[in-house]
Amino acid sequence: SSVLMSDLTVSNNFEAGGGGINISTRDSLIVRNVTVRDNYSQSRAGGIFNSGSHTLFIDVHIINNESGSYAGGFSASGSPSHFLGGSIVGNTAPTGGGIYLCSGPDIVLTGTLIQDNYAELGGGMHITGGSGINMSYCQITGNSAERAGGGACLAGGVEKVFTNVTVANNLAPSGGGFRIWSGQNTFINCIIRKNGQTNISAPEGILQIAYSDIGGGIDGLEGDREGQIQWGDGN
Repeated sequence: SSVLMSDLTVSNNFEAGGGGINISTRDSLIVRNVTVRDNYSQSRAGGIFNSGSHTLFIDVHIINNESGSYAGGFSASGSPSHFLGGSIVGNTAPTGGGIYLCSGPDIVLTGTLIQDNYAELGGGMHITGGSGINMSYCQITGNSAERAGGGACLAGGVEKVFTNVTVANNLAPSGGGFRIWSGQNTFINCIIRKNGQTNISAPEGILQIAYSDIGGGIDGLEGDREGQIQWGDGN
């Protein structure tokens, strides 16, 4: 059935998939003014796992959750999710500390904070496979990865679009801000600065940037400038 979850705190729970909340209904779901914190999943999504519903998350805060595999904070499989406001902060996983998407859902984030998450790959986010992302008016700050993609790892064939997004003070040995493995990735009117030694590492994939403030300019990017990095107007 259609469900509204509002004004809740979900904390200190354990589950194999979706430590705090596991969504499997096929009907629409609204989650509003909910805090999901200090939960653990041994496999996927320490905080919230959405495996069935087209879900709207309004002012939802996913804090200090942990996964033993993928997605310390949030993950989805086959279902689109839309975040309005809220935050994904302080979550931990081997892959995708804050967010992990792989199996085809799209995610839209508007005005959401992605901060202080940690992973080996994709400290803030790991978006791959058939998954797309449309992110606007968000901040990705203070995330870290042991190997690559302090702010995010991006791969797969679906276009990923970032508009009016600030990406700063993230750290990783490769791609402190973004590590781009493949696919088309578009940045418009973004600020991407002070992310370790390399703000964006894009040896593979296509990168389009316009009207953005990139630390070090085009020289602050790592990749094949002729074939893969399309440096537009207003940067």
